[in-house]
Amino acid sequence: METFLDYTIERFTRADIPDLCALSLKVWGVSPTQNEFLLKYSHVNSNQSFLGFMARDKNGSPVGFLAATRADMIFQGSAEPLAQIVDVLVDPEHRGHGLINYLSLKTINLCREMGTSAVVGFPNQNFFPIMIKKLGFSATKSLVGVAINIKTFPLEKYSKRFSPLRKVYDSYLNILIKLFKPGTAIPGSFSSESAPVLLRDSDLITYKKVRGARIITIQTTGIWFKVNNGLFIGDIKIGSEAEYNQVISKLKIFCILAGIKTINFQSMEGSQEMEYFKSHYPTFQSFPYCYLNFNSSFPLNELKLTFGDIDIF
Repeated sequence: METFLDYTIERFTRADIPDLCALSLKVWGVSPTQNEFLLKYSHVNSNQSFLGFMARDKNGSPVGFLAATRADMIFQGSAEPLAQIVDVLVDPEHRGHGLINYLSLKTINLCREMGTSAVVGFPNQNFFPIMIKKLGFSATKSLVGVAINIKTFPLEKYSKRFSPLRKVYDSYLNILIKLFKPGTAIPGSFSSESAPVLLRDSDLITYKKVRGARIITIQTTGIWFKVNNGLFIGDIKIGSEAEYNQVISKLKIFCILAGIKTINFQSMEGSQEMEYFKSHYPTFQSFPYCYLNFNSSFPLNELKLTFGDIDIF
């Protein structure tokens, strides 16, 4: 335990999860469940669990938190442990005191000490300059996004405003999803032979499933997606452009019936799937990819990711 200004800084542990939920609710207005946080940060087969720190005020209340989660990246048959910064929270009443900088440096040093080969992040506009100018991260590219607008009654949007309607809507949505063939594996639009990619192991798949991710198959196309203020495709593997057109057509029908206003796909450049989307819809720059190399032998500037690899999915 140590202090920074008037704050007590503690290594994040499982016992802190209830306080993390409370801080999330205060900062974000919503909070993941305790089980979601446990699945995100607990990696029982490694010592790279709970990679982060909690800041507390004089009364012991949580006022700041920053942590990374462990993953493996694979490249041409080899694997290395990686850490991804995922949650950055500071109570609005305690901002402007340097807590983010301090917790960031503590977490980065912890990741290095615990044996990860690098740290990556996908910061918002507020955290980006901190990562580049103060923490020494490199930024080479961003994810590219596509948003397909759907003309339908916004049933999903309204269901979020009324709790009784939400339960009915979720049941209705599950019925619609069962009209598709269930998928048996997470699709991957990038090959680890040509560039480093993140390994989607059983821990990650379980965590994403608890957060609402589903896998379906349309013809031969595998789709990893979730519905939350739109349909978000985590990754997709498409056999041909003709099949792409048929798949998107069926997803549009699904969204019309489900009252979902957008189909969203975000990925790094270089996959055939992104080329299909780009040939039909305008794109936009999304989350920047930043990395800090400790001792990785992989070309981190070439790491390939899709939206499913980011914690927000």
